[in-house]
Parts: sequence; C-alpha cells; structure tokens
Amino acid sequence: MATRGQAGSIREYRLLHTRCEYKGNLISVMLLVLNNGSCPAGDFLASLTPQERRKVDVLFELIGCRGRISNREHFKKIEGTDLFEFKRHQVRLICFYTDDKQIVICHALRKKKDRHKRRDLEFATELRNSYLKLCAGDKSHERQKPE
Repeated sequence: MATRGQAGSIREYRLLHTRCEYKGNLISVMLLVLNNGSCPAGDFLASLTPQERRKVDVLFELIGCRGRISNREHFKKIEGTDLFEFKRHQVRLICFYTDDKQIVICHALRKKKDRHKRRDLEFATELRNSYLKLCAGDKSHERQKPE
C-alpha cells in the first residue's frame, strides 16, 4: 500500500469505490480503490507468494462464511483504534467494518514486529475516515463500482 512517504497524505487521493475481494454468505471483504485507479491493498495481495495468498484467502473464507475467525491471533481489533487486522505471520491487512456487512481493507503491509508503526495506523485511520465521510455524503460510493 502507498505509504505517507509516497503519497504525502491521503488528501492527495480521492477514494472512488471499493472492489469485492471475497463475497461470503455473511460478510464481504472489500478493497479500497483510489480515483487514480490504483488499489494498493490489491497490489499487495498480488505480490504475495501462492502459499501466503492461500493463507489469507482461508481467512477471507472464514470471516465471509462464518462471520468470525475463532483464532484471535488471525483477526483482531487493533487497540486504541477503530481498525481491525487480518494477520498471517508477517502479512497484515488493516481493515474496518461498514454498516452493511462489509469489511474494507484499507492498508496492507509486511510486518516483522508485534507493534504497528504509528504512521501506518494514522494512514489507515485517515483512509477509513475519508471513506466513511464520502459514504455518509453519497451512499453510492459504499457499493462496488458497477462493471
């Protein structure tokens, strides 16, 4: 995902829509897409090895079909924020819930330590807030872009 160093601030990008990564019976997992057409979280997922990708896909299937992941180490709320994370070894997918049974992945990274860098959490929070503000003003942005 683009970092502050690359993007400067999310204000440089306007969030356009989300893209469905996994549609489950209970919850859909979505990725944020920026108005320049980039999907940084999608690019990150595409860069994973097949083994890493399969592990992440299993997490998407569990949350999508069961509505939860029993192992708290694989999906948990990030303390002190309104964000959650999918976690498989070094792969971290920072996300948030929407009101319509969607989880939106807003930031993705490879992390070697247990604690998140403050700038990663600030960036993800800024993306979340921008998305929710946009959705509050226009409900059409809350849906997947029409094909």
